Amino acid sequence: MAVFEDRYKPNMELEEAQRLVQDAITAGIFCDLGSGSNVDLCVISKGSVDILRPFDQPGKRGCKYQGRIGASLIVGGYDVTGPHLYSIYPHGSFDKLPYVTMGMD
Repeated sequence: MAVFEDRYKPNMELEEAQRLVQDAITAGIFCDLGSGSNVDLCVISKGSVDILRPFDQPGKRGCKYQGRIGASLIVGGYDVTGPHLYSIYPHGSFDKLPYVTMGMD
């Protein structure tokens, strides 16, 4: 998420957005050995869906991610309104999401 938080901006050009997603997935690949080694993208636009597979294979080129690595704590909780997930970020802020928004009932 640190890659997205750092570089995302509204109304990005397609190529710039693809580079952002590529860099974010690459960061995940290098931080979690169980993530695999390919970057696949799916570009959804009005009237078309393009699957770019593989878009990149960072592990095969031997490149090393040089960007920021971030972390947050995710905690499950329950209050009078029901189950929630809390994301607590390093700088102290937090998000509270209803558990159903995460695809669970």
